[in-house]
Amino acid sequence: MKEVSNALRIGYISKLNGNVILGGSPVPVYGRVVPASLEPPYIYFPSQSQSDASPKDRFMSENTVNIEAVVKSIDGGNYHELESICNQVKQLVCSFDAKDWPQASGFGTVNSWFVDDNEITDWVDGKWVFRKVMRFENTVEQL
Repeated sequence: MKEVSNALRIGYISKLNGNVILGGSPVPVYGRVVPASLEPPYIYFPSQSQSDASPKDRFMSENTVNIEAVVKSIDGGNYHELESICNQVKQLVCSFDAKDWPQASGFGTVNSWFVDDNEITDWVDGKWVFRKVMRFENTVEQL
């Protein structure tokens, strides 16, 4: 079995970076860690998991990628911005055409699909923080 998590995450970041737009500007996309000084909106990858799905003749794995989108608001009135970001992420990642799926260098994505999402609302330092964690599944094989 080969480690594919980082390569797959880089494939997702490449797919999203510069392509998710809010108010005419690209939403920043980060790997696992967001700079402490950064204010929302932003997208990052809080967690991933991988399990072996190899047949006898090649390496394959099932991978779960969690993508979190975050926006902040004083009065809660910009919740729609979170929906816009998440809609764009889903459209970019969940294409019907396999050539448009996020690709991991040295691996091929056999299947990619959206599983579910979870919304979280927090009150932090006098502001509303809206988050949505989107879960995607990928079957990946070594090339």
